[in-house]
Amino acid sequence: RIEGRKDGSLVTASAQTPNETAGEVARIMLDEIARLKAYGLTEELLTRRRLFLKGSYNRAIETSSGFNAITAGLLLHGLPASEVSHLVDRLAAVDVTAANQAVRRVIDPEQVTLVIVGNAKRILSDLRSVREDIEVIDAGRLDLSNPTLRAIRR
Repeated sequence: RIEGRKDGSLVTASAQTPNETAGEVARIMLDEIARLKAYGLTEELLTRRRLFLKGSYNRAIETSSGFNAITAGLLLHGLPASEVSHLVDRLAAVDVTAANQAVRRVIDPEQVTLVIVGNAKRILSDLRSVREDIEVIDAGRLDLSNPTLRAIRR
């Protein structure tokens, strides 16, 4: 499975919301992803993101579990573990043009997979207005270690 991540990218977005607003939040996320693809990042947004990443990185690097997680992420992307000491500087060096080239290459609103956890009876009708191809997996048949998310029956 590691090889599958080395050449590709994984972009995630998450939110916590009551069941009643799950559809609305999903719609907002998809709209924002489409907006990002269409218009890209501004210098101001990139600067704010750099500050967030630098702060997150500095907090994470202070713990052994954070250091290990960062190192594992580098290795998953085919980078040497020694990059851990250069990561903040490399992120700071990314300009808005390069960031937007990455956005255009990686972000595809049509390929977004939504994983929504909640009470299906309360959220399905609203979600169907966001996406028609909805798959419901009962909690008892969920296996987070399986790429299909479905437990293998034996």
